Amino acid sequence: MRSRILFLLFLLVLFSGPLIVGSSGSLWTAIVWYASLLTATLTIMKLERLGPLFVYRKGIVLRSLLYLLLLYGLLAVTSLVFPQESSVVQKMSLDPVMIVLLVILAPLAEEVAFRGYAQSVAKKRFGTNGAIIVTSLLFSFFHPFSIFPQIFVTSLLLGTIKEVHGSLVPCIIVHCLNNVVALVVSL
Repeated sequence: MRSRILFLLFLLVLFSGPLIVGSSGSLWTAIVWYASLLTATLTIMKLERLGPLFVYRKGIVLRSLLYLLLLYGLLAVTSLVFPQESSVVQKMSLDPVMIVLLVILAPLAEEVAFRGYAQSVAKKRFGTNGAIIVTSLLFSFFHPFSIFPQIFVTSLLLGTIKEVHGSLVPCIIVHCLNNVVALVVSL
């Protein structure tokens, strides 16, 4: 019963973000919300005794770079099957606060929330493959629907990486680097 209540609390915090941040439009609101998501998720994971999250192994950075290349190959194929409108890429400015949010805080909070907590909870109920799919659906619904296929494929790869390595470290590195590339492309 306690686990279900904690999971519902997690979902409430998770899906309140797009509503709160979207309605305020403030960068600082987004930062506070992502920090709250990270804190709430880590607290729930501690209460549920889930972990370890951040296992660092030799060579993980190089592997993460290779995973990033694999991701872009998969995204190229996905974009051929599900072409995007060119208006999906939004132009952004180089605001230092925005850079910290997109390149560090958002990927860290999202990986802890989705691959760290949601995937661990789903794995108990649906097994490894089911958990990766369920978490990828949640992750995709959390992002703009116009890029659903690309986000879903990205999440499938990140979920698989987490299961292969038993750590969020490579997922966080790939997610951060992907956001760096997205930021550079949007300039």
